[in-house]
Amino acid sequence: MRLNKIQKRLINICEIFKLGEIEAYQQEDSSQNKVYKIVTTKGTYIVKEFSKDAIGNYYYLRKRKEQIAISEQLKKHKINCIIPKRVNDKQFFLLDKQYYLVYDCSKDKYLTQDNITKDHIIELAKTQAKIHKLNIETKLPCTYKHMNIDFDLFTMTIKDPNLKDLIDSNKAKLTEYIKKGNNALPSVKKNLCYSHNDYKHQNILWNDKKLTLIDFDASGLSNPTAALIESAFTYSRQNNEINYDDFELYIKSYLEEYGPLKDNFKDCLYVSMNGKLQWLSYLMFKKRLKDVTSMLNTLILFASNVETLNEIYENLI
Repeated sequence: MRLNKIQKRLINICEIFKLGEIEAYQQEDSSQNKVYKIVTTKGTYIVKEFSKDAIGNYYYLRKRKEQIAISEQLKKHKINCIIPKRVNDKQFFLLDKQYYLVYDCSKDKYLTQDNITKDHIIELAKTQAKIHKLNIETKLPCTYKHMNIDFDLFTMTIKDPNLKDLIDSNKAKLTEYIKKGNNALPSVKKNLCYSHNDYKHQNILWNDKKLTLIDFDASGLSNPTAALIESAFTYSRQNNEINYDDFELYIKSYLEEYGPLKDNFKDCLYVSMNGKLQWLSYLMFKKRLKDVTSMLNTLILFASNVETLNEIYENLI
């Protein structure tokens, strides 16, 4: 049987890392880098292939290495993390001008958003609070940027009528939301901590009700309240609606572990989607129209619920 390029690379990686013989593999959903789940005669592994955008020079490679070093610190603080496997005392493996990381995931499993229970939500919130409370020194950058998205210019460059209508009917709301987020940035950036910043079900493995973190590529300095809000939204979103009870449960569970918040919750609501706005800008630049539509729907749902989400928090305190 003739092997394709992907199969050859995965077989090569398995040989180098001594992972056993491949029995099955599949490509996982990933926004930027290619991720493969492989089952071998020795276990189950995740192989992550970094794009040239993710590691284009030594600066980016050094940043990735520092992110992994911090995940090792988290493990010492009893935060369950899967650390990439080493070969020849190196974690990043260079093959055919591509960098790879390999994770051993034999003991844990992924859960889909539909399988996340209230017990999982409580564990997610409390673990995030524990991370935010740690005093971790890092040179990783602040994750927030001043945003300016020209929706009119973008609609002039596309032909999709449905996407044009979606933008035209919501651009005023989104533009106002972005403006308020930019205005809130200076105060929100005064209180920063280390944060995972990609705290979604694709990056979390479970063993019963105990979670294990994987993939720290987005980690850096963030405002704890803004990061909390984004995660609470992520785990309370059901299709194009928000389960307000789950949002409240996430916030309440976080507060029980973290204690009183130091930030203005309303300001943090406007800043919490800053990372998704950055990603939207990138998707628009790349003309990835399907992904643009999906991200727009996410942002529209959140922006439309700012007042309700703030009210939920106010009622908790």
